[in-house]
Amino acid sequence: MIQRIQSVYLALAAVMMGLMFVFPLGDFLGGIERFHLTPTGLYSSEGVRVAQTLPMAMLSVVATLLPLVVIFLYRDRRLQMRLCVAEMILLFGEQLMVCLWLWRSLRSMSGFSPCGYHFSVASALPIVAFVVVWLAMKSIARDEALVRSVDRIR
Repeated sequence: MIQRIQSVYLALAAVMMGLMFVFPLGDFLGGIERFHLTPTGLYSSEGVRVAQTLPMAMLSVVATLLPLVVIFLYRDRRLQMRLCVAEMILLFGEQLMVCLWLWRSLRSMSGFSPCGYHFSVASALPIVAFVVVWLAMKSIARDEALVRSVDRIR
């Protein structure tokens, strides 16, 4: 059923991953130039794309849409659990990509004399979404166990 707690968890995970497109993952100061890292690329303060992060963008889109798909597969709880595991793997990969791009951006900015950086809360959203999807998977498994126990009674 759509009105279960796992639907709330999965919708929350999708919203968190969607927020990654709204907020920058990190800000870097290289010399007098300021750069913003987003899932779609590294941008200068004028809005010019300096580097493209297409794999991270594709992974972010899939990790945002998959929980929404899982919500509407409520009739097949086993498939929901499998897709939750796939989502958790995607979120782990997403967090690795975020860390890689933050590290690469910071490393490329370190050549400038005054180098500063600021990581935003959006860079940790895949970790929080991972926990929320795990909670959803546990709720789906609890529902499956309840249905099986009722079937045994009949």
